[in-house]
Amino acid sequence: MITRWDERNVHAQCWACNRFRNGNKEDYAVHLEKMYGHGILQELQALKDRGEMIFKREKIEALIEVYKQKIKELEKQGL
Repeated sequence: MITRWDERNVHAQCWACNRFRNGNKEDYAVHLEKMYGHGILQELQALKDRGEMIFKREKIEALIEVYKQKIKELEKQGL
């Protein structure tokens, strides 16, 4: 799914919610709306409906650089 690669749809979840509550989708949806505002669920659904995203090599290399920079920023903050 294309939403797998969208940072707004990637969050840590406790073991019980993930394993036994099938992702606790109702509470997760409320959390997404609080974090990203009204309409995020519809936006993510529209991305999902578009289908699988295929990355070209250049895009993957660019994403690697973005995440390397984010790691450096987190390390500077002591996280």
